Amino acid sequence: MPSDKLKQYSNFLAAQASDLDISPTVRQRAITSYKAVGEWLDGGEYKGALNGVSIHPQGSFEHGTVIKPLKGSKKAGYDIDLVCQLSIQKDDTSASYIKGAIGQRLEEHETYKKLLDDEGKRCWTLEYAEDNDGVGFHLDVLPSVAESADKIEQLRLQTEHPELVDTAIAITNRDSDTAYSWDTSNPRGYSEWFKVMNSSAFQLIAPFGRQQIFESNKLLFASVDDVPDQLIRTPLQQAIQIMKRHRDIRFAGQNSEDFKPISMIITTLAARLYENEADVFSALNNIAEKLRLYSTLIEGRAPMIEGDLIKKNPDGTWHVGNPVNNQENFADRWHEDGGARAEAFFEWASWVSGDLIEIARNPDFDTIVGSVQEHFEEPVDHDAAAPVRMVPAAPAELKPHVQIEDPSSPWCNTEVSCKSRLRKTLKK
Repeated sequence: MPSDKLKQYSNFLAAQASDLDISPTVRQRAITSYKAVGEWLDGGEYKGALNGVSIHPQGSFEHGTVIKPLKGSKKAGYDIDLVCQLSIQKDDTSASYIKGAIGQRLEEHETYKKLLDDEGKRCWTLEYAEDNDGVGFHLDVLPSVAESADKIEQLRLQTEHPELVDTAIAITNRDSDTAYSWDTSNPRGYSEWFKVMNSSAFQLIAPFGRQQIFESNKLLFASVDDVPDQLIRTPLQQAIQIMKRHRDIRFAGQNSEDFKPISMIITTLAARLYENEADVFSALNNIAEKLRLYSTLIEGRAPMIEGDLIKKNPDGTWHVGNPVNNQENFADRWHEDGGARAEAFFEWASWVSGDLIEIARNPDFDTIVGSVQEHFEEPVDHDAAAPVRMVPAAPAELKPHVQIEDPSSPWCNTEVSCKSRLRKTLKK
């Protein structure tokens, strides 16, 4: 494809990612809602609590990779994942008490009691009504406490980024109707890691993106400085959004739908493989090609690429590690069901290459657009009011090389003392 057509295709992909993004209206509803939930939970009384409760987002909402749900899906609403951390020492409480205390506090609120779903394995879920577009959202509230000092020291010795383990938490796990246990997680540490992987591209794109968003939405923002960082999307974030939607469409209604790749695996591998490409197509092309080179593992052969981001062990188990907690294996179920999840992952990786990359060789741009749109949601209504664009594309000829300071989040204050050391570790 000629360079001008390639740039046009990349801009088309960026626009598709923007249309998949959470709308500013729903985003603001979610922020307002979870702040209110946090205030209510903070006002409760909990045995052994020192300073109440803190609540902050995790997952795709925090990483800027959230996508609109399929309206016909089982959960046709945006997933907003929240960490609810009580200021109680882990050794002074139990997983069953923490899980029950948060659920009981939510039930004490007249509105939240109506929104509260049945108890989940790890979370309490509040189901919010659909908006005018027929799409609502649900808040998944994850009860937790700070991880014990002994466990943190253990993690520090076993994790590739020991400077990030201090934010590790102990989360509740419901094993049965009456039995609960602790698991270890570190969503804040993961978010810091992801920000660093994304920071060079963000630094390059942010000034242009902020200005573009402001010019298109002067009724929403009083000045350029009022445009939050969280509305700006880099090629990495957009590539992840595109891959997640492609996954949803490709597996929808298929026998293998229950085995489709989970978002944490897609996000982690994409961030590790990203090389600061300055446009969406280049980022997607690089990530997809490298994922494809790991496909020989399914046949028991060594991967055609250096590195062990995806590993198949001699006993048939698989490993895709959490970069801030080596004890957490995102692919811990890939050996189950005859390896169905591993097979689904590599089949999907092949689909990404064929559907979104190889199609770019077609000389007819309209054919490319028509084919690619089949792998996203329903056609965009161009007569509707244009949404805020999250996708300013950096000039294709520029390649970001600079690091940036941590972009502030309006909903929480994360620990950033490790940022300098982490940048040195991850600097390319």
